[in-house]
Amino acid sequence: MIRTKLGDITKMQGMDAIVNAANKTLLGGGGVDAAIHAAAGPELLKECKLLDGCKTGQAKISGAYNLPCKYVIHTVGPIWHGGNNDERALLYACYQNSLKLAVQNNIRRIAFPSISTGAYRFPTHLAAEIAVKAVKTFINDHQNDIDEVVFVLFDSHTKYVYDQALKEANKANLNDLFSKYDVEEEMVKIGAEKEDENHFFSNAYPAHFVVDGLPYESVAEYLKAEKAENLFDVNEYEKLLLKANYAKYSQNPALRGKLMATKELPLQSGDLKDNALGRCLAEIREKFRTEYIEPIVAKAEKEEPKEEVVEQPVEEEKEPVRIAIKDSALSMYTITQILEKTEYEFVDELSRIATEDDAELCDLIGVDAYGELKGFLS
Repeated sequence: MIRTKLGDITKMQGMDAIVNAANKTLLGGGGVDAAIHAAAGPELLKECKLLDGCKTGQAKISGAYNLPCKYVIHTVGPIWHGGNNDERALLYACYQNSLKLAVQNNIRRIAFPSISTGAYRFPTHLAAEIAVKAVKTFINDHQNDIDEVVFVLFDSHTKYVYDQALKEANKANLNDLFSKYDVEEEMVKIGAEKEDENHFFSNAYPAHFVVDGLPYESVAEYLKAEKAENLFDVNEYEKLLLKANYAKYSQNPALRGKLMATKELPLQSGDLKDNALGRCLAEIREKFRTEYIEPIVAKAEKEEPKEEVVEQPVEEEKEPVRIAIKDSALSMYTITQILEKTEYEFVDELSRIATEDDAELCDLIGVDAYGELKGFLS
């Protein structure tokens, strides 16, 4: 259960542990940190001196001494510098790492303050959204380990902001990855006939990626977090869709390989926004072709040794497999090995190296090329 409470965290009853928004020294400071050290007594400072400080986003545990709980978990929140220095990810880590320590020490009831929103100037509304999401995500994965999490807020405005964040999180069911723009029945059609039967290209397909320092498990989850369902401007919606899908495919080589394997075929979805998903995927595919494939092919062609022309008996010419190489997005190693093979020989060679020991092959051609090779063949 997750709830909020207006009050003083040092007087919170019924908790196994409270969380201290500490600084890196763990030797006391201002705000909540000062209040917790004052209430716990000098023994807390003595123990904290033995903990050797703490890095931003990490957490350490100590006894609680004169506080009405058993433990204090100390975590160091990020200082807000405008949002471009991983502040969101670090704040998310504060809550996750504190809860990990709680589970490791059989702490089932824990109270958090509003981390980083005081002297560290983190915007309260954004901090509340991150805090609620971090806690809900952790509890979803550890449902039998945590009984209660309480956000203990020191003023009514902060409590209102956290109440709203908790209300929004409860309204949007995080277990339902299918948004109004991407329903379960939707198929992405590749070309004129073939359909994406496994939903690899669906917004709802589970694929871990990070955007602006925050982790997501699907494009649909990102769209919900950005409240895309409230946008009436199609262009703004497509910007979000493009940003999330680029992160999805650029950070997951196997999925990138599947997208590249569609070559030049059109991608048509049942998107309510007039095939917005199809357009975005086509744009991302072209961007990958420019970023990943064309430089490799150009380098291979430049380094290809020129041989002296020798007259040979007339034979039926075998078409080189430039297109297949280009669309497979394989590494320089693979290209130089099979550059002159026919299309059929090329496919046979791909099948052969795909059956080699996975770890050895991955080490040989690199993790990106390995993921794309597997995606291309499957």
